[in-house]
Amino acid sequence: MPDIQPLAPGTRLVHIGPYKTGTTAVQHAFHTRREQVADEGVHYAGRGIQPYRQVIALTGAKGRRGHVPADISVWEELVAEIDDAGDQRVVLSCESLANAHRPAIERLYADLGPERVHVVRMLRRYDKMLPSKWQQSVMGGLKTSFDPWLKNVIADPGHDFWFQHGNTELTDRWAEVVGPENITLVVVDETDRDFLSRTFEQLLDLSPGLLKPVAGGENRSLARGEVEMLRRFNQIVTPPKWRGEVHERYIRFGASRSMKTQPRNPDDPSVATPEWAYAPLAERAEREIAALRAAGFRVIGDLDLLHVPTRAERPANPTELEPGTVLADVVALAASGVVKAALAKPSIPLFADPDGSGQALGDGAGRRGAPSYSRREIARVLGRRAVRKLKGVRRG
Repeated sequence: MPDIQPLAPGTRLVHIGPYKTGTTAVQHAFHTRREQVADEGVHYAGRGIQPYRQVIALTGAKGRRGHVPADISVWEELVAEIDDAGDQRVVLSCESLANAHRPAIERLYADLGPERVHVVRMLRRYDKMLPSKWQQSVMGGLKTSFDPWLKNVIADPGHDFWFQHGNTELTDRWAEVVGPENITLVVVDETDRDFLSRTFEQLLDLSPGLLKPVAGGENRSLARGEVEMLRRFNQIVTPPKWRGEVHERYIRFGASRSMKTQPRNPDDPSVATPEWAYAPLAERAEREIAALRAAGFRVIGDLDLLHVPTRAERPANPTELEPGTVLADVVALAASGVVKAALAKPSIPLFADPDGSGQALGDGAGRRGAPSYSRREIARVLGRRAVRKLKGVRRG
């Protein structure tokens, strides 16, 4: 990897993701080493891993299921924090900035200082990114299986995927406001685990190895059966039958997180781009790579890594499970995650009658006449439902 010229002191490095391009590991490294990077003249904006609420307030996006909208004042407070950094370099990293429309981009540019803003975005091969994006959407509540979803993405040039991830769409939208000279494109190298951390270290003139990925900081992907488990949950746990907060706590941070703590079954493969999708994706990637070269953006990495092969490169595994298969141990892990989430915090109202028993589960807040349940009772009821589902999977 050749040396990268650092950004000038006082630069506001705005990292816009997008999702599924290795951003989680970088954000964890910045967050856990705030003091160390501050000692070297870099401020990591916000208090958490990423300033999600503040960015959603800026963009006006709906946010993930269960998200409580925040007033624009939380964005203004973040801007004040960044202003206080003075001539330090500042990193503002949030993948939700990839959802920003032009008015939000213009406001960010004005609020952070046009002379200071430099945008960094990642680029990743479409056939690698699309399965990851679908998986993330399922974790957020999507009920559609992969093939129909993918066919819709490829057939619809106006699909949200291209708005948020398109090699040219997302890049050009930001370049129209900040100028192409203030954008750096970073091409993800799937074979180099430390490539992104080294890139940020050099951009910010940090000591080598300071942002090396931390244990637990990576966002491990789910196997196909694990995602199918969540997708089936989504078909049950859906508004208005269930509250959005329920999905956030019990599915996203309960079942999903529990499954990620365990090694994947070797016979349960990753979600993979199907053979039929390679040709149209290859054609699109070819066209966009040429456009990016012609635009003259600063590029770190090799744009040729974005080429999509015309045929799948994945070898066949004769022992792998049939699509749609959900292993019993996956169901058990998901159920245990739901129960742990129920016990970890005070209960929340579910607004539901999920099993047709006439019994709504929750503490009754916000629903007149609803009964109140303790955390132990919630766990017991959820556990019974998990056992019923587990038996159903075994019978299937």
